[in-house]
Amino acid sequence: MSINLLDMVKSVAGDALIKQASSFIGENEGTTSKALGAILPSLLGSVIQKGSTERGASGLMDFLTTNKMDGGILGNLGSLLGGGGSSADTLLGSGSGILKFLMGDKLSGVIDLVTKFTGLKTGSSSTLLKLGAPILMNVVGKYIKTAGLNALSLKNLLGTQKSIVHKALPSEFSSLLGFADFDKSDIPSTATPPKSATGGMNW
Repeated sequence: MSINLLDMVKSVAGDALIKQASSFIGENEGTTSKALGAILPSLLGSVIQKGSTERGASGLMDFLTTNKMDGGILGNLGSLLGGGGSSADTLLGSGSGILKFLMGDKLSGVIDLVTKFTGLKTGSSSTLLKLGAPILMNVVGKYIKTAGLNALSLKNLLGTQKSIVHKALPSEFSSLLGFADFDKSDIPSTATPPKSATGGMNW
């Protein structure tokens, strides 16, 4: 069975979470969903870039371990967002650190592009990126832990996700983030990506 990390993230960020996130940032659900449809594959693509070598994958695993991103928050996202206050601040703070790690100086350009692509306010785009980042990283961290991956197997797994990100992500984001080689996965030509890896986000 082929692994599709983006589908795993989508299964966590379902309709209920979209509704809460839209309320949290003060935007409508349709626009919030559209934004996450670009944000989540952008984040996953950045993870793929970080883990494109065995050394990079090892650094990624160290980051996940140091920040305790092993899926622990995934069953509690609703209360983290709905509770507001310090819980939400902690989640957003975690997201800020992840975005710096994954995107570096490309982050401001991604925020601007999300804003242009969706019509969201700049602050809303930034907040959604901060919310999406810990969700995605916890999904990745949980899978690493559950599957018992090492740096090499993580690198190989991430290579198989390239075509999934390529199909899901608007071309403007791919260009900005340097995903030019994501039109194919690092898998044998006889293998095919999961059928669920289609363009756009179908919540």
